[in-house]
Amino acid sequence: MGERERFYEALCGFDGFAPVPLIDAHIELIREIRFDWMPTDTGAPCVNPVTPLHLDEDGFASLRRMTTLAEEGERLRLFLEAAFALPEFIEKASLAPGDYRLPRDIAEFLDAPRSGMEGDCFRFTREHLKLLKAASWRTRQVFSPLPYIAPRRPYGDFIDVPMDAALVLGWRRSYSDLETEPLAPLSNGERAQLAELHYQTLPAIHAFVRYAHV
Repeated sequence: MGERERFYEALCGFDGFAPVPLIDAHIELIREIRFDWMPTDTGAPCVNPVTPLHLDEDGFASLRRMTTLAEEGERLRLFLEAAFALPEFIEKASLAPGDYRLPRDIAEFLDAPRSGMEGDCFRFTREHLKLLKAASWRTRQVFSPLPYIAPRRPYGDFIDVPMDAALVLGWRRSYSDLETEPLAPLSNGERAQLAELHYQTLPAIHAFVRYAHV
């Protein structure tokens, strides 16, 4: 068994872990988290469970490099605390729109059409911020031992993910108005734009955790 596989199994089998409130030591690790794309349903960002702190190195090696804790179990516990504090960090932190440079391993991983990446930089917008703030996080071991945004309903209760995103972004009225007037359907152009924004939450969350301030 390789170190990446051993790290994944250690995450799945870690005993006695309970989430704790966010502290500075968690934030230091959160800033280095690498996210992957959950491939089910519409897809959504998830904490990479194999190479979570650098895409070219297993989690054990990253934690030895990034922490001063002597015991492997202590390092793993700290990482799990940080990962499960991620939704709290995103709720409390803020990041202004702008261009943000990402580490090279992330930039190379995200270099794909419609990702919004320009070289090593990503342009973070208010729309990305709104979607990240509205995201529905899951922390039970269903698809992954680490937190992920719900791929079936990432932003609300509709099966129609673009419409949920439109409501979050204010492109359509809020749920409270639905009893008086139905929602106007989305055009093909709007759906395409919303699908692109949803896909860009992957580079957006990398920029957010690295540069946002609580």
